[in-house]
Amino acid sequence: MAETNDWITELDGIEPFPVPVAKSILGRMPPELLQIVTEYLSQRDLPAAACISRPLQALAERCLYNGINIPYDPNVDYPCEEVEEGLGYEIWPLYRTLSARSDLAKRVKTLNILIIDRSLGITADSKGVFPGGLLFSSDLDMRLPEATIAGALLQLLSAVESLTVHFVEEDGDGDADISSRPTSDCMAKLFPGFNSRTAHLRSLTAVQKVKELEWNGSEFHWMLARSPHLTVLNLTRSSTILPDEAPNETNAALEQLRIDQSSALLNPAATQHETLKPFLAHFPGLKQVLLHISDRRHHPLIVPNEHILTHENQGSFATLLTKLETLAPCLNTLFIMTSRYSNDPHASAWLNYALPSAGFAHFKSLRYLCVPYQSLFGPVDAQWSHVTPSPAELLPSTLEHLELAYPRVAVYDWLARFPSFHEKLPALRIVELACSGDYGDAYNEFAFECYPHPALAALQSIDVALKLETPKWQWQKAWDDYDIPLFDKLWWFRSFGSPCVGMIWPYTFLPSSMRKLTRCRHGSQVQS
Repeated sequence: MAETNDWITELDGIEPFPVPVAKSILGRMPPELLQIVTEYLSQRDLPAAACISRPLQALAERCLYNGINIPYDPNVDYPCEEVEEGLGYEIWPLYRTLSARSDLAKRVKTLNILIIDRSLGITADSKGVFPGGLLFSSDLDMRLPEATIAGALLQLLSAVESLTVHFVEEDGDGDADISSRPTSDCMAKLFPGFNSRTAHLRSLTAVQKVKELEWNGSEFHWMLARSPHLTVLNLTRSSTILPDEAPNETNAALEQLRIDQSSALLNPAATQHETLKPFLAHFPGLKQVLLHISDRRHHPLIVPNEHILTHENQGSFATLLTKLETLAPCLNTLFIMTSRYSNDPHASAWLNYALPSAGFAHFKSLRYLCVPYQSLFGPVDAQWSHVTPSPAELLPSTLEHLELAYPRVAVYDWLARFPSFHEKLPALRIVELACSGDYGDAYNEFAFECYPHPALAALQSIDVALKLETPKWQWQKAWDDYDIPLFDKLWWFRSFGSPCVGMIWPYTFLPSSMRKLTRCRHGSQVQS
């Protein structure tokens, strides 16, 4: 017992025995304040809070089941060595809870789930297998594929609005190999008995109200994108689009689509991509499409090595545009991206083996176009620039913003021809050149060695801004001597030529109609 002199007087107000919740400060709080309290609790503390009282239980369950991550945050790129052994075993307890509590299943609005291709040891009620039960035990130990449990879990969730599904292979140590190997036949493992030809006849509960779907698997099927509320679809791994027998079914709600694929998408011999065109026909309302083409994460399980573009196996952007032609009437934004800002230049080596297309003029609603320089001109030498098609032949009249990645300086000569075709390209306002020395010409060749090129004055004459960019990791320290923002401090800088704005990377050549008021790097306003 503590001495009298050591007693803390603040302890006098504390009851020696627990106070009933109804009489405590927490119990007398209005529901609005209780809700705020529970929102500040961590996922670990919410189950304990749910045991205090029924009002707290309802609030804690709402927070606990509103968003579920199994077992990781999909926005974090986890190294394989950080993935704990036994990852994913919480899928079975969650399935048992939600199957017994349909009210909780209806609370789930966001689900991020990682599915490992392996079997889990579980304990289930033996009466589900043996109706008469077992003599000495009511439980039965068995092993089930984790993907099968995940598929059954998805069938319970009828109110999910944001769904992220990642499939990974199990490595030799029983852990998840997140970074590389895809899971084969993931649709059949997720839904036993799956048949791509008849799957559209079944209804998948989990996708009925989905607004955003991210799918990282070796296969994808139309049945997963049928939600009338779906507006965003991300296929974040190079996957095979499975054929379906529902050519007349459509989903006009989808507006944004991202597809990650290998360079085999441009190879006419890669027959596994023939299903992409009928798949895109399901979405007549698509407005934005981002195609990320890279061979960095290519795996022969999905695409044979002989279909990847090489010197012996060349492809064509015309092959790619043939697959996209069903979107030509509705698309207003098209990105055909490469790993241009990656330190791995081999991911975009396929650009050296891709022939150009006939252009994008048939995309009648296109406003924003971001494509590699090679898609218009191919990997040609600069001396052939005088025979390139005119801007009106390659670009639609509705285009407002053109971005070319990996350009060569020969594109300046092509841009100098724009005033002659201004009437056919009346909406164009910005031309952006994303320079990179890997498969195009470097930034210094555009910004310094070719300055001032006649194309700059030509674009200014029709009020088109020219913007130059380069990856920061390619910036050379010697270029710091050409700090463009110096013009706001040195009045005589303007005598060097066209006014420029921005930081060292990037900067923009402005047309006369856009020069009235410019905000510089330091926040000062300069009147040109």
